[in-house]
Parts: sequence; structure tokens; C-alpha cells
Amino acid sequence: MKKILILSTVFALLFPVFNQTIIAGDLTGREILEESQTLDVVDDFEAEASLQIIRGDRTRERELIMLSIKTEDGEERALTRFTAPSDVEGTGFLNITYPDGEEESWLYLPAMGSERRMVSDERGGSFMGSDFTYEDISMTLDDYYHEIIDQQELNEREVYVIESVPVSDELADDIEASKRVTYIDSENLYIHQIEVFDLNKNLDRTIYAENIEEIVEGLFMPLRMVVETEDGDSTILEYRNVQTDVGIDPADLSRRNLSRPIQ
Repeated sequence: MKKILILSTVFALLFPVFNQTIIAGDLTGREILEESQTLDVVDDFEAEASLQIIRGDRTRERELIMLSIKTEDGEERALTRFTAPSDVEGTGFLNITYPDGEEESWLYLPAMGSERRMVSDERGGSFMGSDFTYEDISMTLDDYYHEIIDQQELNEREVYVIESVPVSDELADDIEASKRVTYIDSENLYIHQIEVFDLNKNLDRTIYAENIEEIVEGLFMPLRMVVETEDGDSTILEYRNVQTDVGIDPADLSRRNLSRPIQ
């Protein structure tokens, strides 16, 4: 099972990395989503990032570190750790997907002094006050039915339009969304944007992938992710100092070390 790490995945939501060598051909909607975002070609991933939360004339800024790794036994782990400002410093979010598809997410808040496991009905909640949600960060493909509903032109590129609908009404209530619509480049499988619809099937917000650059040979990544809501709010996530295959210790991405600073 592949997992979308955007804010992917990104960090679906915070770790969005695209392998340009895949050809879509006769792939299904699910298969295209699987191939559009994968870290299989690198052992691990590390980046610094800034998060701007814009509310009218007011902008709140956050600094964070993101790490992702696939262990030798097939676990996929992703950690987001906030480093500034002081009111969020030390906050950590850890997502683990096991080889059998089981997953768990843990949140550490310094004010609480301990980590706690996220429950399903929190998945649609705001991630640290931003317009990203916890579901954006840890969306699992198995939780949705995926279908190619159109092929059209977007930003002067031909794209597949893939609709992802929650497998149950209960799940839809948990994530506070009736569906997600993803626009993926038909030639190189870049994700251009994702539309998220509320429970009344109205467009709620749109996630844009921008500034796509090659970070290693054949591996591309959007260095800027923008969320715009229908209410006029927005959030900007920008990556810097992106590194791959740096030798991350899997123990650093564990519940036991979630409260400890990244070395």
C-alpha cells in the first residue's frame, strides 16, 4: 500500500515527491495516484520549511523540520517538528504506516508534556491552525474509491482528473469532506492541484503544487504548496534545504523520541 504524504504530504500531504519516469498508460485512478507520489527511489528525505497562515491582513509564521523514511522492514514513517516561534516550538506530529497497511498517528504538544495518539474523528481538523488538515498529511488510499472522471487541459497541460470518495459516510464525517478531486499531469504525473469538497459537496478549499524542481536525478518535488479556501483564507508551505539519502536513524522517527529535539 502506498501512502500519500502531502503536507503529503507533504506533507498528501507534506512530502510530495514525484518520479517523472512513470508513464500513465492504462493505469487506473488509484494506480496513477500511487505512482504520482512515491519515495521508493530514495532511502529517506529531510527538509526545512516555513508555514505562513494568512487571515486577512494578519499572517502567522511557523518554522518546521520534516523527515520521512522507509525502514528495512517496510514501515513508512514521517515526522513534522515545529522549531519556531516559541509558542509552538517542540510540537511534533508522527505518522507510521506498517507493512500490513495498519497505521497510527501521534501528536506531541510541549504544554501537555506527553504524546497522544490521534483518533479518527480528528483527521479533518486543522493542522496547527493552518488550512491543511491532518488528513492531508496522512491520507491513505485504501480509505477512498478512486476514479478517473475526466481528461482535460489545465495550465496548458493535459491532466487526468481523479475523484476520490470516502469508502463510508462515517469516514466522510471524520475527515469532514465528501470527496477530493486531484489533477495530475498525464505525461509526467505531476500533481497540479487538489480540490477538497465539504460534506454538502461544495468546494471548500484548493491545494496547489508550485515551483516543481528536480531534487535528485529523475526525482521532482514542488517546493511551494498553497491552500486557498472558499472563505478567503490561505496557507503557504515553502521547502528549503531539501536532502535525500542522508542516513536518518529510524529510531529518531518513533513515538519514544517524539518529544526529543531532532539531532
